[in-house]
Amino acid sequence: MEVYERIRFLRKTHLGMTQTDFGKVLGVNRSGIANIELNVLANPAQKEPLYRLICKEFSVRYEWLMTGEEPMQATPEEDVKADLMRQVADVFKLDGVDRMWLKILLELDAEGKAELKAAALRIAKIAATFTSDTEAGEEIVADTQAAHDKAFALWDRDLTKEEYLALAEKRYDDAKGGAV
Repeated sequence: MEVYERIRFLRKTHLGMTQTDFGKVLGVNRSGIANIELNVLANPAQKEPLYRLICKEFSVRYEWLMTGEEPMQATPEEDVKADLMRQVADVFKLDGVDRMWLKILLELDAEGKAELKAAALRIAKIAATFTSDTEAGEEIVADTQAAHDKAFALWDRDLTKEEYLALAEKRYDDAKGGAV
């Protein structure tokens, strides 16, 4: 089933709405809904905002609309998360890759976040070696180390800082097959 077919299914079968009523909720006239359901929308750039509006107004998961991946209905928590992600993406002008990284970061558990922060510290240290400004390089490392220290302070594990750093570094090395 294609996106336009899922929209027709949502409107007609799941919601039992006419094209006119469905369109009123979305601020689109009946012929606009008919064009969407027939997959003849004149301007393809109009589709994406409308797809997102359909998901928002009818509590439908975007993944279901795009791919058919069940479940169809979004939970209230998913609705809130999706709204927040859209707002952040709009404010910070995030593209699809940026959104993907942000979503991955937000869904990491504490251990995954610690590993990512350890990797970021290693990258900062490497980046610092490429600058001819020694003071700037030291500042990069210090800033990254300060962020890492703060993350360690928030991490709710019974480990010393050294054990935390060793664990994060070991997991990073293991994930990369031992290659540094």
